[in-house]
Amino acid sequence: LDGTIGYLKMWHGVELTESDVDALYFCPSGTFGKPFSSCNTCPIGQYSTYPDTSTCSSCFNGKSTTSGMDPSNHDSAGDCSVTCPAGTYSTGGTACLVCPAGTYGSSPGSASCSVCPAGTFNVDQATSAGAHDDLSDCSICGAGR
Repeated sequence: LDGTIGYLKMWHGVELTESDVDALYFCPSGTFGKPFSSCNTCPIGQYSTYPDTSTCSSCFNGKSTTSGMDPSNHDSAGDCSVTCPAGTYSTGGTACLVCPAGTYGSSPGSASCSVCPAGTFNVDQATSAGAHDDLSDCSICGAGR
């Protein structure tokens, strides 16, 4: 490898730094993939602590990472600092998702949403966290429903 690095330092007449050479061989922390082809930023809700990994690790339930394509937002478990707000959930490894119809989530940092009590229903189709953040968002069903 030393001979290869020596060769690469003068690749095509351009002198490369050690970090330039490393970039050719390793995907940096916060990314996954294969060097020489593509290194991709970890998706929202995931991180990679070590360089040169083929997969990213998932954040804990109820937590996520910030959005954005900057690998520095995905390079440690500490980046899983976004607590999913009430009305949303995350099973780990995903962005915070709005609770689906028929459910609500009154606690921040939830891994799931609660089903509305019998005789009630939340009609919102996961469009607004504010429409799923309290038990009162479950309306009484009409007659025959």
